[in-house]
Parts: sequence; C-alpha cells; structure tokens
Amino acid sequence: MNMRNIRIWYKKTGSAAFISHLDTNRYMLRAVRRAKLPIWYTEGFNPHPYITFVLPLSLGFESLCECMEVKIPKEVDLGEMGECLRAVMTDGFTITKVAEPWHKVSELCYSDYFAVLSRDDLDNDALFCALEDFLASADIRVEKKTKSGSKEIDIKQEIVQHKITGSPNGVELFLRLPAGSKSNINPMLLVNEFLRTNKCTHLSKITRARILTKEFDDFE
Repeated sequence: MNMRNIRIWYKKTGSAAFISHLDTNRYMLRAVRRAKLPIWYTEGFNPHPYITFVLPLSLGFESLCECMEVKIPKEVDLGEMGECLRAVMTDGFTITKVAEPWHKVSELCYSDYFAVLSRDDLDNDALFCALEDFLASADIRVEKKTKSGSKEIDIKQEIVQHKITGSPNGVELFLRLPAGSKSNINPMLLVNEFLRTNKCTHLSKITRARILTKEFDDFE
C-alpha cells in the first residue's frame, strides 16, 4: 500500500496545558483510534501506530502550533480526516489543520513564545521597567540541563528577538528562541531567573505561538 506522511496541527490550551508530553502522546493515540483513521502501524513483534511529535511541549505551556506526524494511505481525504479528529477531541485540544509536510523537521530552527507576568502590587509600570532592565543586562547566566549534566549558559546571547508590552493581566514578554534538534532553549530558563531576582512577580501564562525555519518562515 502506498503511504504518505501527514502533519496534524492542533492547539493545546486551558487545562490541557498541564497534561504532560507522555500523556499527550497517549491521548492523541487514543483520539486517532476513536476517529478510526487508517494510519500506518510499525512492523515487528509489537506493532503500534506510527506517531511522532515534531517539538515536544513543556508541562504548563499552552500552544497554538503543536503538530504530530502520521502515515496514511495516499487516497485518504485530508479534509475528512480532520473532521473525524475534531469530532473526538476534548476540551483544550483543537485540530487546526491536516496537511502534507512542506518543511523537513531538520529545518525547524526557532520558536516564538509569549509569557504573561504580574506583580503582587499590580504595579505594571514597575514590572515593565524591571523586565526592561533585566533584559538590558550585559549577560544573563543560567543553568541549563543537558544529557551529560548541567552547564552554565549566557541565555542573553540565545535571544533572537524580544519585546515587552502591556497586558490586561500584567506585562507580556515576547521571546524568539532557538528550537529544534540542533539547539533548543526553554523560555522558562529566562523567566525563572527573572522571577528569582524579582520576588513579588509571578508567571500567569506562557504560550508557544509559532515555530519557524532558519529564514523565519512558518514551519509547515
């Protein structure tokens, strides 16, 4: 049977943000089965559906741009496939697109994040200035965990782009950071360091909004 790779794009919001990557994997596997999609199973002693997640999401993050890959027969209609999946999704998971891949996974280079921060005294102007001063530092040293242990990095050098704006719930910080197999920087490294040095500040929400190629095009 002739098969083709398909990317299933979805949002993960609200309470779904607190479902771990492993449990999200299990949930999506069950959803595929409930939707009765004719996806390809691996061969061997213990066959299982072929599902891969392009960029795992940290626990507690919302996302508007999650995607996973499956293999399906060439004759399957992608529009019908999307409708079948939408019919079995629960709150917090929303299918946004089902399409053939345009970019290779190796072309994924950056992620855009939005973090909403607030202060106990609700003084957004003071929070804005504190965040501005923090990001203007010559360097920002943090500990990053790797497979071989922990190492200190200057995360200031990893920030591709940032912007601070006002928000109804506090102050919103936009960050563009490296992502993918070559380099992956979790925005919480930066946020946690700021929270450590600003004791009355809290993270209200963090959202992954886009994933991008080296040329800053949307990864598709």
